[in-house]
Amino acid sequence: MEIRDWKLRRSPDSAAHVDTVQLLDDLDATFNVAELKELCLRLKVDYESLGGGSRRLKMQELILYLKRRDREMELVQALVKARLHLANKYGLPPALVRAEILGILMRRRVAAADGQAGLRHGEPDLSPIKEQMRV
Repeated sequence: MEIRDWKLRRSPDSAAHVDTVQLLDDLDATFNVAELKELCLRLKVDYESLGGGSRRLKMQELILYLKRRDREMELVQALVKARLHLANKYGLPPALVRAEILGILMRRRVAAADGQAGLRHGEPDLSPIKEQMRV
């Protein structure tokens, strides 16, 4: 199982629910304009066609656009994959987070052995969760 296969926790009597205000706040707190544009690209949404002038309004429009198309879970998955420290907030099982981190660390180790240092494009920064999890 990978992050893209994971679904939000569901209560027995209700469908998965995404708190759009919390999602907006998390995007706003963790993504700059360039990262937001990349997120839109990954989600196949034209950033320029989103309404709103400010970064936060663009984020709001992205959430609403995806919600109208029943694609908000894709946004949550992309957010969590890019910002693993938010995984617990959205109910991602710790084993999946550890597996994702191990995969990233292995790719970095292989890249370092090949003489390529640093983060790969689109790879999450693990520094916010180093203290939270021991790998």
